[in-house]
Amino acid sequence: VTTTDYYFIQWIDQIYNAWEKNNSFITSDHEVSQYIKGYKILSNTPWDKVDFVCIPDNVSLKFHWIMVVFYINNRCLYLTKKLVEQVLKNTSHIIPLFLMSTEFDKKRNDIDWKNSEEYVDYALTDPLA
Repeated sequence: VTTTDYYFIQWIDQIYNAWEKNNSFITSDHEVSQYIKGYKILSNTPWDKVDFVCIPDNVSLKFHWIMVVFYINNRCLYLTKKLVEQVLKNTSHIIPLFLMSTEFDKKRNDIDWKNSEEYVDYALTDPLA
């Protein structure tokens, strides 16, 4: 297990709007990629070495903290509290794009998303479940 910090989700939120207009913002050098690679202080374990990533988020309009858990093997996001789906929208779209950008799948021998039954009908850039 590794974690991110609150800045990670802020980067996700900022880039989501730009990505909808122009997907060139998804690069292996972007701040989000640095988290995935383990280069950020609060996320010093690369994601290819763990099965779960804990992502704290403050739902500003509700003044409420939630913990999103990204289960890498299943490509699923889980909430510690049930809230509206919109909370996960940005994260579920952006993380797969950065995983592709950083060639994450080539670093884990135990993950074969391309040939997995669960993902036969889906692209690796599709949103997380």
